[in-house]
Amino acid sequence: MRRPATDLLIIAFGNELRGDDGAAHHLVHRLEADSRFQGLMIETHQLTPDLAEAVASSRVVCFVDARTPDGDVSVSVTQIEAEFAAPASLGHTMSPEQLLTVAHVLYGGAPEAWLIGIPSESFELGAPLSQTALTGVTAAVEAIRTIASSAIAAPDEGLCTS
Repeated sequence: MRRPATDLLIIAFGNELRGDDGAAHHLVHRLEADSRFQGLMIETHQLTPDLAEAVASSRVVCFVDARTPDGDVSVSVTQIEAEFAAPASLGHTMSPEQLLTVAHVLYGGAPEAWLIGIPSESFELGAPLSQTALTGVTAAVEAIRTIASSAIAAPDEGLCTS
């Protein structure tokens, strides 16, 4: 079995021009500023099939996105798996589960995967990030540190220590 190219891959997706929809990109900026964080990060507007190789080459992948406004101010953290049911069509955008399937089928990779949903208030064009999303970004960073420390790093490796 080959060693993954990276232990931890963060895929942040959403549109920074649409208010809280860009919250995942803010999370990436926070992690980039943290010298203790060791992982590969990809920012994108949407999940596309070309990300499959990076997913397959990772040991753990965290998909991070803003949730549709639903009144819940907590960060959702859900372990997900490949979706092996045949999709109606394979378009240019896909769900995290579909991307995991493509990664598995094309490259044989089956990383541990998590979907992290950041709470939001508005996806209005040009709106700033809401306080709800900003607070959610902080909580999502902590969730990623927890996932990384329990799934990847031995205590002395310092992959994502607090």
